[in-house]
Amino acid sequence: MVNSLEQHGFARNRMWSLDGDTSSLPPANNQSSVDLILKSTEEDLKTWPHSFELRLRISLSAGKLTLIPRVRNTDNKPFPFTIALRNYLSVSDISFKLLCFAVVWNPWDKKAKALPDLGDVDYKTMLCVDSAAVETPIVLKPYEEWKGYQELSTVSSSYCSGQLDPWKVLHGYHSPHPVNH
Repeated sequence: MVNSLEQHGFARNRMWSLDGDTSSLPPANNQSSVDLILKSTEEDLKTWPHSFELRLRISLSAGKLTLIPRVRNTDNKPFPFTIALRNYLSVSDISFKLLCFAVVWNPWDKKAKALPDLGDVDYKTMLCVDSAAVETPIVLKPYEEWKGYQELSTVSSSYCSGQLDPWKVLHGYHSPHPVNH
């Protein structure tokens, strides 16, 4: 039955609701935030036979985006799951900008044409940053909850030429070119 799941899971294509029960999370001080919830439906149970609640807090402050997903097993039997937070970010034209050694995903031209919510040339101005737990499924016992955390922050472009320079990280703060003696 699990083999019939949609690519990248089904939660991303479902209608979420505002979540009024945020008691288990600290207040989002100095941040704008929204708490969403997705509960399993009869339709979901046809393709994935486990009752669950998926909550997501999205917080935004100056230069920072925070995502806190929580998965609760509301079933009377354990279930395994995997999760990925896939962030599509609008950026300057990546074909002309240095990305400072970032490891990211981009569908490029051929795959972009297959994505219904991405225009044929929009791949030039987007990046995808994934945080995931997919290699080894997480197993939740009945009524157990798992909580994740992802924070994306902006950093000054000076970091690209300074402390985050891979050469300096690997070889220390020496000349980027070996000196022959």
